[in-house]
Amino acid sequence: MSLRPLLFLLLAPTSLALTACTADDDDSAADDDSAAGDDGDCSFNACGGDLTGTWIVSHSCPTGDGGNPVEDTCPEALYNVVFDVSGGLTFEPNGDYSQTITQSADYEATLPASCIADQGWGTCEQIRDTVFGGVGTCEDADDGCFCTGPWLAEQQADATGTWTVDGSRWSVDLVNIGVIEGDFCVEGNVMKSAADGVEQISVFTR
Repeated sequence: MSLRPLLFLLLAPTSLALTACTADDDDSAADDDSAAGDDGDCSFNACGGDLTGTWIVSHSCPTGDGGNPVEDTCPEALYNVVFDVSGGLTFEPNGDYSQTITQSADYEATLPASCIADQGWGTCEQIRDTVFGGVGTCEDADDGCFCTGPWLAEQQADATGTWTVDGSRWSVDLVNIGVIEGDFCVEGNVMKSAADGVEQISVFTR
């Protein structure tokens, strides 16, 4: 993941969110007709609303495959990317914007024995080396292998700038970075948003 998506983090989960969404969720989550909420559901229709105030990251759901290395060779495997993000965003009434965000992510993969045999991958340790580049750990689990390891090294992004809204579209112009835009929906004290070009939907509360 590049630094640019991180710099306007309407996109990731907090370390307090134990109901993290996963990379094998439906890619069309942003088009679901569910309302904004803080129940772990990231789907939303862009509806606009009042962004003014400070928003704390609640949780997030990737909408892509997270670079799934077994998508083609073992489609029955379960592959997730779980984010750990803390911090928040502030939209001042005078148009000033600021954020303090820290983010990291791990991958989790469960590979069934049938797939392991078909691919001739051998032991779980060999799978870690050949499939996941020696990153993380792979252990025997339920007649297969469970693998996990770092997917995104910890990054911190503090940024300031200005913000504007046009209907259900937000735009922030960050100092030394430039303009980033996306869709959002505010209902009560909950905001859901997706930044353009970022395969994640995030939920914030204030």
